[in-house]
Amino acid sequence: MTAHDRNATAANDSDYIAKCSLSPAQSRIWLLSETGNEVVYGRQILAITFPSVALAAARRALSRLSQQHPLITSEFEARAGGAVQQILKNDRFVEIVETELVAGDDLSEALARVTSAERARAIDLADGNPARFIILTQNGEAFGAVFSLHAILADAVTLDLLATDFLRDIDGHDAADIAEEALPDALSWMIANGSPRNPTPQLVDFWSQRLTAQEIQRLPRLHAVAGANSADYPGIRYPVPRVAPTRTSPRSRRRHRRRRALSTRPGSNR
Repeated sequence: MTAHDRNATAANDSDYIAKCSLSPAQSRIWLLSETGNEVVYGRQILAITFPSVALAAARRALSRLSQQHPLITSEFEARAGGAVQQILKNDRFVEIVETELVAGDDLSEALARVTSAERARAIDLADGNPARFIILTQNGEAFGAVFSLHAILADAVTLDLLATDFLRDIDGHDAADIAEEALPDALSWMIANGSPRNPTPQLVDFWSQRLTAQEIQRLPRLHAVAGANSADYPGIRYPVPRVAPTRTSPRSRRRHRRRRALSTRPGSNR
């Protein structure tokens, strides 16, 4: 799909329920990823193990995370002019992948292999949701999980929250009431994030005073170059220049004394 086709699709897509522009931090992450420098922020990955549970229960718990935390299902689309928007759509779920363990396979080594492969997996931020959940299974039982999210979606705190909610779910805690409140909270966040970012008057005053102080510090140097007199600016203390002493060699000092002696002789024209 070309950039033009993708922009046209985004402009006509009516499936979204909320959208907003990227935050400054997300914009930097987007640009780094688009130029092949995702390693600057790094893939956000967390691997966990837990007592074996039925594979169906593990999949159900992972699916509920998309309902409890709808923002992790966000997609990102480039609009005409280079603007990028975060879009939340209806009934979207993070992809769940199963990895079958072979007999005698060590669980820790298997998690390390999966994590390494996931870290090396290329992600196109403009092609679907940049998140993935991986379940390690054997004979219909789940033993471990890997949470993999792009840095534009999540950080270490988000990973801890996802893992905590997943473990609570497979342990028998009902998360239905949390999911009912999650979508309205996500919509409120996106509406606030998409509103114009006008700084408060206090913040404007702070930066104005700071920039003014920097300009005042630069005035002595600028006016000294222009030939200004310190009396023109009585409130500014000009620094006193320090002249380093000149060092001469012993031979140069002897030659200087000889010239002085010749110049002081009677009848000398020097």
